[in-house]
Amino acid sequence: MLHWRQVPSTPRQQLLSLAVVAGVLAGAACAPAAPPAAAPPAAAPPAAAVASSPAAGAAASAVPAAKPATKELPAALRQGVTQKKIVPFLTAESSPESVKNIQDNIALFEKQNPDIGIELQLMSNDNRAARIINAVAVGEELGIFEIERRQVPDFTQAGYLLPLESIPQSIGLEKFVPGSLLYWPWDGRLYQFTSDVAAAAMYWRKDLFQAAGLAEPDSYERILEASQRLNNQNGVSGNAFETSNNGSVQRFVTFLWQNGGDFYNRDGRLAFDRPGSKQAVEDYAALARFAPPGNASWGSLDPINSFVAGRVAMALFPGRMGYQVATKAPDIAKNTGVREARVARGGKGPRVVYGNATTYAIGATVRYPEEAKKFLQFMFTGDQLLKYSMAVPGHIVPAIKDVQDRVLQQDDPYVKQYSDWIKLHFEATTYLNAEAQNMGSIKEDGTFDKSMVPMPWSSRVMGSPPVVATMLQRITLENMPVEQAYNQAVDAHRQAPNLWKQDNPGWAPPDPNWRPPR
Repeated sequence: MLHWRQVPSTPRQQLLSLAVVAGVLAGAACAPAAPPAAAPPAAAPPAAAVASSPAAGAAASAVPAAKPATKELPAALRQGVTQKKIVPFLTAESSPESVKNIQDNIALFEKQNPDIGIELQLMSNDNRAARIINAVAVGEELGIFEIERRQVPDFTQAGYLLPLESIPQSIGLEKFVPGSLLYWPWDGRLYQFTSDVAAAAMYWRKDLFQAAGLAEPDSYERILEASQRLNNQNGVSGNAFETSNNGSVQRFVTFLWQNGGDFYNRDGRLAFDRPGSKQAVEDYAALARFAPPGNASWGSLDPINSFVAGRVAMALFPGRMGYQVATKAPDIAKNTGVREARVARGGKGPRVVYGNATTYAIGATVRYPEEAKKFLQFMFTGDQLLKYSMAVPGHIVPAIKDVQDRVLQQDDPYVKQYSDWIKLHFEATTYLNAEAQNMGSIKEDGTFDKSMVPMPWSSRVMGSPPVVATMLQRITLENMPVEQAYNQAVDAHRQAPNLWKQDNPGWAPPDPNWRPPR
């Protein structure tokens, strides 16, 4: 195994490391949790996909065979080919508005740089991990790609990511939202460039609350009371607190952190066994019983779809929720309240909510690294970042501060009517936390201090299915006692880093005083 602070230096080492990454990520669900709750059968993977079993994963970890030699193009065909440097660009921002803005920005970039071509490749949030893992397994050039936070440690350790710190340095570090640039603390370099951030807020149906004489949902007790009283009233479920593999972690962690719990401490020691962690499990499991039937199999956008359709009374979600309900269900939007999420008992606990940074990486084997970096900087700065952010204002929160200010100045119907919602989500990004990006941000005294230390074994506990989702599904679908399901999850979170450390004996926690450049 490689020493933790080292990266592969030869092509063969890189290929071997990539194969190990693919095997680890493909087998993430096999790490230490007990067998997960029953789930619908998965579709058969494509021929190029990474094998899903450990045995098959080992077979897939062999170095890809050399491609057959290709014949030289005939001269007649070469005459009609323009010599462009093609850079692949993969993104999960696949809504019609986002795709239109991305395509416009690509067209402008290619006009200004006629020797560079950008090849746009779209993928869904739900299939993003599989798409990238499959590409790694077969040695495909990824170019620029949106990278999931749980994949960053494995990809960085494998040496598959190109260092990108030159981009924010040329822009000016002071221009970025604090905490948005995710440096690698073990070598101080930047392997993922942040385009935007997002943070959750609480949405609720003011009309339903008022008709039932309910106060706004500003504490666990009031959220529970509203969930109980509004559930099954005229086809409405009490809330959208799901237990799915796709979204349960994103919803649950706000409860976890505001109750003073966490998954691990900053140095990797277990924190999920804290009393606050158990309290969060008990509270979230109680609320999840009032979510719509079938929520355990929801996709990433189903909480939005349920709220927009008028089927739930409350939802905890980033700013895409507000934009979608305002544009697709304006009558519901007029009766919707949005507030800072306070979900612990009595509304107590640190000021922290779930959030994430959308980050892009460039594969270390990209054919044209300078051209790839040039487009990445072009796409996510200035007018282009503004246009990109306006695809879903309030959800795509620019990582560059002055572009945030420009969003609020736009002559846009949603910005004009719901600027308060947008400002609330902008402010929430100043106290967001992300489970895999910031390990141990909730200190043992219950205070919040964003660690900026990634969870090295995140693919083992946050992979598909996440340990948290398995725990919640056992409680809600199998009626397993909360105490039993929670204790199993504690054991799974305890075992995962121990097994990971056996494969990475050179790992050590980063300097406790380390902070990213500013």
